[in-house]
Amino acid sequence: SGTLPEAYTMARDEAGLDFFGITDHAEFLILWPWQRKWERTLAAAEAFNEPGRFAAFAGFEWSNPLLGHMSVLNTG
Repeated sequence: SGTLPEAYTMARDEAGLDFFGITDHAEFLILWPWQRKWERTLAAAEAFNEPGRFAAFAGFEWSNPLLGHMSVLNTG
């Protein structure tokens, strides 16, 4: 739970991670387009990305009833 900035901050500052990504379920990104979840997710990753110090990235979960679930990273 929490906000996107809180997740990146915790990963970087509290957990001491070198990289961290958020990959929401694709269904949650498109069900309510007026909330602009995808745009906010990309913006948060961009704001926290610090080349050479902390790699922040965003993605989404692609789902298929036969093929399963895959995380898609670094896409517009």
